[in-house]
Amino acid sequence: MITQAITVYLHRSQTHQSVELHPIISHFARLLLWLKCATATKPWVAVHRLHHAEVETDIDPHSPVKKGLLSVLFLGYFHYKNGIKELKEMTVGGESGYDHYGIGTPNDWMERNVYSKFTFYGLILNLFLWFVLFGPPGIILWLIDTLWMPLAAGGVINGIGHSVGYRTYDTKDNSRNVLPFDPLFGGEIYHNNHHKLQWSPKFSHKWWEIDTGWISIQILRFFRLAKLKRAPGKF
Repeated sequence: MITQAITVYLHRSQTHQSVELHPIISHFARLLLWLKCATATKPWVAVHRLHHAEVETDIDPHSPVKKGLLSVLFLGYFHYKNGIKELKEMTVGGESGYDHYGIGTPNDWMERNVYSKFTFYGLILNLFLWFVLFGPPGIILWLIDTLWMPLAAGGVINGIGHSVGYRTYDTKDNSRNVLPFDPLFGGEIYHNNHHKLQWSPKFSHKWWEIDTGWISIQILRFFRLAKLKRAPGKF
């Protein structure tokens, strides 16, 4: 579920604005991201937009071409935090890079006073819930649950996704489609497809590529909880 919150809400809806989600879905995704990843919307969006704007340059927050694959795989969270710091220090069009690349993200009471202000409290609350449900073993389960996403998103997608795999398109970067199927990452491993058409809400381009994020969007559309703002590209 957290994978879908990242790929559908953070990535496709907020960062690239290809999907408009019902407020109920957006609020649930924000709560889930706070609990499981200590993640607020604006910093994630700003860092990822910077990645696309400055892909594989010295400014790219998580490029294995510049920083090395092992560094991105295992230190991706620290590169992400450093990216936020650099965004706040740079100026773009007379405003901070953080505000420039983070434009259009939520700025309501919950975002200002909970998700952004008390970012890591979500992880503490989640730890408490794991402990209540499973006792002492819940601490181990919480640790696995917490570490999974930084390794998957920061490492596999941003690291391996720019190092290993097949290329359907000759893009200006080294983006790769990691595997021909994606049961775990919500379609995010089709990284070369995404860099070719970053505004497309659908990441799978071949008939045999299965994009579970796109499937989730279709289900939400069926129940009128989402609508496309951009049409999938023609391939």
